[in-house]
Amino acid sequence: MEITSNNRVVTVCLVILTIIGSTHALIYTQSVLVPFVISLFIYLALVPALSFLQGKLKVSHNLAVGIIAIGYLLISALLVLIFVQSFETVLDQAGLYRVRVLELMSKLTELVPGLNSAIDINSIKDQLAQLPVLKILKGITGDIFGLLGNSTLIVIFTIFLLLGDPTKNENSLVKEFQVKLSRYVVAKLFISALTSIVTGIVLLSVGADLALLFALVTFLLNFIPNIGSLIAIALPLPVLFLQFGFTTPFWVALIICGVAQFVIGNILEPKMLGDSLDLHPVVVLLFLMFWGLVWGVPGMFLAVPITSLLKILFSRIEVTKPISELLAGRF
Repeated sequence: MEITSNNRVVTVCLVILTIIGSTHALIYTQSVLVPFVISLFIYLALVPALSFLQGKLKVSHNLAVGIIAIGYLLISALLVLIFVQSFETVLDQAGLYRVRVLELMSKLTELVPGLNSAIDINSIKDQLAQLPVLKILKGITGDIFGLLGNSTLIVIFTIFLLLGDPTKNENSLVKEFQVKLSRYVVAKLFISALTSIVTGIVLLSVGADLALLFALVTFLLNFIPNIGSLIAIALPLPVLFLQFGFTTPFWVALIICGVAQFVIGNILEPKMLGDSLDLHPVVVLLFLMFWGLVWGVPGMFLAVPITSLLKILFSRIEVTKPISELLAGRF
């Protein structure tokens, strides 16, 4: 009994050390692994189109890869163009937004006479007037160039993954990975695109600034479970408030976008995804926090598919089957 107990203690300690070591390795290799993992899931989203071209239309593998690669590059270029144009709009209107903030603070001081003495509004105004907008925007520009560099690496990884023929995979584990995650990624792409289109149409119809940028951000944030849709609703609000105040366009955009997020997220998405990934909501939330700590925002985007991969892998190994059941919420 004592030997068995010691063996269990040693096993638990080894598991803990392995988890710590693996987490450190994931953090250290983030700059390479994150683009590769993102490209892997983009590849899984493109696999159904590749299979359709090869299976239904009888297109050769190389030609099918060429068609998909060209479409993928065009869409990527369009997204980068939208991002760059939106950034130019921010540069052009940065001074205008600062003026609007100062005007709002002046109106607030007039409405609440005692506020000036309590908070020192004049000091805040001086700080806003001296805010180094260009310096801040330069810092953002550096982050953008870093993001574009990663995007280039993602495109390269994705094209090389497409060059391998997924129809020739005979391994049952690889097939299960491919089928389940392709279904998830394609469904999330459709749901996110639909939400993004609705958001873009609403913001453009009320004449909101940065409408296309907010539509693009909404598309991306919908890949983050639970909190992504809330952030997507909240992000445009400061710009809408500075532009319109609490007038009709502000409330129209807020209500329609909020209702769209609720309907798509709580009615359409469960019908499309169902229990395909078989993950408990609490497990999703915990791994969302874990991957967010390890890889930051990209980790939050990838939390669900990576956790699903781990669950499928654990379910195939006899020793780790209980962990797979735990991830599904079956205790």
